[in-house]
Amino acid sequence: MKKPIEIVNKDFDEYVVIQYALTNVCNYKCEYCWPQSHIGTSRWPDYDTICKNFDHLFFIYKTYFNKKIIKFNILGGEPTLWPRLGDFVKFIHSKHNCRISMSTNGSRTLRWWKTYSEYFNDIQISVHHKDCNVQHIKEIADYIYSKDTIMIAAVVMMDPSKWEKCVNIVNQLLDHPNQWMVKTKTLTQSEGDESSMINVDYNKEHMDYLANKIKRFPPDEYIKKMKEYGNIEQNKTSAIVKYDDGSEDSYKTFILYENKNNSFLGWHCNIGKDSFTIKEDGRIEGACGETNIYGDTIFNIFDKDFVEKFTPKTIAPVTCSRMFCGCSVEIRLPKRKKDV
Repeated sequence: MKKPIEIVNKDFDEYVVIQYALTNVCNYKCEYCWPQSHIGTSRWPDYDTICKNFDHLFFIYKTYFNKKIIKFNILGGEPTLWPRLGDFVKFIHSKHNCRISMSTNGSRTLRWWKTYSEYFNDIQISVHHKDCNVQHIKEIADYIYSKDTIMIAAVVMMDPSKWEKCVNIVNQLLDHPNQWMVKTKTLTQSEGDESSMINVDYNKEHMDYLANKIKRFPPDEYIKKMKEYGNIEQNKTSAIVKYDDGSEDSYKTFILYENKNNSFLGWHCNIGKDSFTIKEDGRIEGACGETNIYGDTIFNIFDKDFVEKFTPKTIAPVTCSRMFCGCSVEIRLPKRKKDV
C-alpha cells in the first residue's frame, strides 16, 4: 500500500494558529471534565508581561513569516474569570487585528459581554447541565447575535448519564425564537501516554441523536456574513498528500485515520511555525504534547526576558517525536518525511 511522504498545505502560508490555555481555574466542577482543566494551580498571568511578550511574538510571526492573520483561540479553565481578560483581548484585537475565538461557560454577567464581546470573532458557549442557567445563556447569545458581526453558538455537552436533562436543555434552546447556532458535543476523555481522545460510552439512541451535531443553523445570510468576516472556518482546504509512488491526492483527515497514516514520527513538521499551544503555566509547545518545537529551548510567554530570547532564528521545522498525530489543526500542518 502506498504511504504518504509529504503534506503540502498552502492554507498556512499567511496565518498562524495559536491555542492559549489561559488558566486551569474554573467556577464549575463538571464530573466529566478533565481534572487538569479546573485544578486551580495556574491562576492569572501578569498583564503587562504577557502584553509585551505577545506583542513581540506577533511582530516576529507577521514580519519574518508573512503571517497576515493570527488565529487566537482562548481556552480554560474558564477564561472569563480573569479580571484583565477584557483588557487583553481589546489590546491584541486592536493592535494586531487578531481573529479571537473563545470557549466559555458564559457565566459572566450580561454587562461584561456588552463591554467586551466586540473584540471576539467567534464565541462558543459550552452548556453544562449541572451548573448552567439556560435563561442567562439565551440572553448572552441574543445580545451577541444582535451585533451581527460575531459568530455565536451554544454547545450542549451531552452527558449520557444525564441524557434526558441534556436533551431538555437542547429543546429549551431550540424553542427560543432567535436563530443563533445550537450544537451538541460528545464527551471525550484521554487515554494512554499519547493523550489520545476516546468517546465516552453512548448507546444507539444517543448516537442516532448525535448523528447531526448541529441542531440549528443560523439563517443563510448570517452564515454568509460570518464567512466573509473570517469568523467561520472554511471546510475546504487546498492541502494535498504526496505518496511514495509519486501520486498525490486532495487532503482528507478521515482517510489518513482510516488507513492508519496519522503517524509522522521522525518527519519534519511545521509545528512552531504555523501552529502552537500555550499552556496555562506559560510554556509554548504543540497541542500534541511535542515540547521541543523551538529546538532545545522551551520558551515561556511569562518569561521576563522573552523579548530578548525569542528570535526568528528559533523558528524552524521540528522533527516529530510523537507516535500518532490526533490534533485537528496539527495533522493538517505542512510536513515531510525525512530523507525523501
